[in-house]
Amino acid sequence: MVAGRVNSIMFLLLYVCCNGLAHSHAVGENYVFLDIQPDRLDGRLQIHERELAQKFGMTLEASPPSLQQLPAVLAYVQQRFSVAVGEQPMALDYVTTELLELPQGRFLQLGFTAPWPGELPRLLQIRQELFFELNKRHRGLVLIHYNAHTDQTSEWENTALIFSPDKTLQNLDLVDVPGLSGRLDFLLQGTWHILIGFDHILFLLTLLLTAVVFRSGQQWQPVASFKQSLWNVAAIVTVFTVAHSITLTVAALGWVSLPSRLVESVIALSILVMALHNIRPFLPHKWIVIFVFGLFHGLGFASVMEHLSFRMVELVTVMVLFNIGVEMGQLLLVAAIFPLLFVLRQRSWYGPVVLRGGSIFIALMATYWLIERGFG
Repeated sequence: MVAGRVNSIMFLLLYVCCNGLAHSHAVGENYVFLDIQPDRLDGRLQIHERELAQKFGMTLEASPPSLQQLPAVLAYVQQRFSVAVGEQPMALDYVTTELLELPQGRFLQLGFTAPWPGELPRLLQIRQELFFELNKRHRGLVLIHYNAHTDQTSEWENTALIFSPDKTLQNLDLVDVPGLSGRLDFLLQGTWHILIGFDHILFLLTLLLTAVVFRSGQQWQPVASFKQSLWNVAAIVTVFTVAHSITLTVAALGWVSLPSRLVESVIALSILVMALHNIRPFLPHKWIVIFVFGLFHGLGFASVMEHLSFRMVELVTVMVLFNIGVEMGQLLLVAAIFPLLFVLRQRSWYGPVVLRGGSIFIALMATYWLIERGFG
């Protein structure tokens, strides 16, 4: 409960501050507008000046460059963006350039066209790998402006597909346009990730094993009341939640980025350290250690969120929903594990079998993960 309130307040403030920044175009996205004509495909590819500067070292001046001035850009686009009908790639002919002045900066627009290889198709296979090597959070949007199948013209927000680093090849059904993912999907992604994240589960379990006991001399003694145990659990969940929420936020916003091998290795180390502490306590400031390790678990959560398909203008919304999903999954785990540990705490074998034996098993698992991730 305490963790939920802290999390909700922090993310609500962030959402209120940042939600007003959403516009149609956003830094960190490129756009493909498609005009599905009866006899041909017309399209417009829009690239932000920041990506052009990072990839090619070029700047956009007051007038758009000609196609002859863009050999490296065209070669890159043709290599990483394609449209196919069935197994037959379309020969996209880039014919125009235009400079778009928008509040988010300048965009270079490349116009292309290609005749259909036969009759007007229903399915298109689109491959989009633009700029993912520069930024894992980059997104590529495909939007349908005109669709001859329905004879409808759509405005800006009709996004049909969103491309991300792990989703670079997609099919577009021109009769049944898929549209954007619902917000519930991101909530469920957060819950699902922690429920299948065995390293996060073991870290939480390692902390909960000592929530129902206290150290008296060289022995673990059962906590007398359910209320005291519940407060111990609330403290653990709060410290862990605040820590991983901080780094999930800053990583999702692109303010912090660490190598995945380092992050995953530290997560394994966190499990090992806490398991060893359960066997023979040696940490003088346990809560500080939990907080520090929680920061790295938040980076682990953020690395998963990077690969979800969402628009960058919806980043704050997606981040809030994903984190709420993580907390929901965490609370489900606590609700399933804590009552059982509380009942077992008074058994004579809880200390040697459940606490120490379980911690030894967890330490061995964490050691294997640490070696695999650190040196694998």
